[in-house]
This record gives sequence, C-alpha cells and structure tokens, in this order.
Amino acid sequence: MLIWARRGLGLLLLVLALGFVGYSGLNRVFAYSESFTLATGAAAGPDIERIAERAVFNNARVEVLGHTGTLGDAAANTTLSQERADEIARQLKAVLPADWPISSLGVGAAQPLEREADESDRAYQRRLARVEIRLSPKA
Repeated sequence: MLIWARRGLGLLLLVLALGFVGYSGLNRVFAYSESFTLATGAAAGPDIERIAERAVFNNARVEVLGHTGTLGDAAANTTLSQERADEIARQLKAVLPADWPISSLGVGAAQPLEREADESDRAYQRRLARVEIRLSPKA
C-alpha cells in the first residue's frame, strides 16, 4: 500500500509538473535535439517550412551543414558544400523570425553522411549531395 502511495504521489507530481511547464516546455526541460537530411533545390520547400516550424516550436537554434561526395578536389567540394548550406540557410531565414539563430557551414567531404549497409558506391556518392540541418537548444 505504501509503495502504491509513493507511485501515486510520483505520478501526481509528474502531472502537476507537466501542467506547470506545459507540453512545449517539456522539450526545454529535457535536452532537445533533432537532425534532418534533405536534398537541395526547389523540392526542399515543404521540408524547409516543416523544419522551421519545429525549430520555433522547440525554441531551437538551427545549424545547416553542407555535404558533398568524397571524390574530386577537396577545395572545390568545400566551396560547393558551403554554397549548398548557405542556400538552405537563406530559405530557412525567409520563413523563420528575423532574429532567429541560424548558422551554415560547408564541410565538403570531411564529414560524410553515414553509408547505408546495402548502398552501392554510386548511390552513396549521389546521396552525399545533401545538407544536414541540426536543431538544438538555444544557448
């Protein structure tokens, strides 16, 4: 009976805490982070809006990382990946509040995305033409 009473009290305190901070506040209590990978170009539009909504809802800063394939000139890959990251960051800035913290960085082939187990070399290189968007708590 005492054990159940303790569990009941714990549950009551949890319910009160959730009521106090609210559901959206719960993400601020626990360390929130999320990552998205998407292709660049016009097809990214709906994803950009969805990611911006999640950033605002979770009060998260936005970091955009541009990636390229691992083949070719390293300097050219870094420049290309920075251009990709800047373009997606520009699209995000257009839908986020004006002073929202957002950064972009081109990592070229230095930080390739994880390779899937059954992925061919050609498919892997094509998939690396992506940007990664990370949402994390504002500092």
